[in-house]
Amino acid sequence: MEDGQKSTQQLCQELHTARQQLVRLQSLTRLNQLISSSLHLDEMLREIARATTTLLEAPVTSFWLAHEAPRPSSSTPPRTSTLALTGP
Repeated sequence: MEDGQKSTQQLCQELHTARQQLVRLQSLTRLNQLISSSLHLDEMLREIARATTTLLEAPVTSFWLAHEAPRPSSSTPPRTSTLALTGP
C-alpha cells in the first residue's frame, strides 16, 4: 500500500464515525427546532430525553423537574416530576 492510500478498514472506520456524527447532528437539529417552535412542555421534555439518550448512547435517560409553586408552609416540599426514557 502506498503512503497516500488508506486501507478499506480505515475508510470503514471513518464512515462509521461520520455516520455517528450525522445522527448526533440530526438529533440536535430536531431538538433545536422543537424548542424553537413548541410551547408544549411534555413534548419538549420527551424530545430532550430522547436526544440525550441518543447523544450519550445511554440505555436510559431521566431527570427531575422542580415545580416552584407557592407553598402554604415552609415545611411543605415542592412538587417534583420525573421523566425517564429508555433506549434511543
